Amino acid sequence: MHTDNFDILAQLIDRRLAQVKDEAARALLFFPIQILQRKKDIAGLPQNAHVIKLYQVKDSQDLLKKKS
Repeated sequence: MHTDNFDILAQLIDRRLAQVKDEAARALLFFPIQILQRKKDIAGLPQNAHVIKLYQVKDSQDLLKKKS
């Protein structure tokens, strides 16, 4: 089973950026994102979760570009 949470994460990032009023502080923000494979989704995976992608994104549009 494949779960795609990119759209939910994009909404959360937009909400967080809307809370930051200072433009200088907003420019320094980034969001670390990890894409995981879970043992219950992939038979034979030796650990409970395995990181397959690491991203650092500045905003929701940056995240959605990484989706494809």
